[in-house]
Amino acid sequence: MKKNSTLGMLGVIFVITMAATGLSGVAITIALATISGSAGMMGGIAVIGITGLIAVALAKFSMEIVNQIKTQQSKVADSICKVTEEVIKDLENVPGMTFADERDFKKSRPIFTLRDKTVVRTWKNPLGVDHIFLADNNGKIIYGGFVGWIHSDGLKKAINKIRKNYT
Repeated sequence: MKKNSTLGMLGVIFVITMAATGLSGVAITIALATISGSAGMMGGIAVIGITGLIAVALAKFSMEIVNQIKTQQSKVADSICKVTEEVIKDLENVPGMTFADERDFKKSRPIFTLRDKTVVRTWKNPLGVDHIFLADNNGKIIYGGFVGWIHSDGLKKAINKIRKNYT
């Protein structure tokens, strides 16, 4: 009994090592058959099956991500003007600025429009975190960011500067 459990443990270690080093399922099956006979071979076949199921699940998940990216790209503005590029640079220089999630864009409200017809939108989430978004005149998002409480004054100053210099 002790000998069988030792061989089983060696088989498990062997499978993990081979899987981690990228050796194929056939090599794993042959190695297990050599170490522990037909029971090991059946374990190798089971490992190949499980690996296949995992690969299929990962492939489906990857395709979902690709489709989400394509959907998001269709919502993003096709091009931006020089004025908007300068505004984005100003916003990126605000301390603590972090990219905002696109889903929050829908919650934002317009506060003014730039010379190039880009709409500046803001939103404060329930936790009091200030967000800023830029949208083209078709309502597609160009840029989105937010700052934590400690940097809210910096964002307010940047918004005032943008209103003064680019409207």
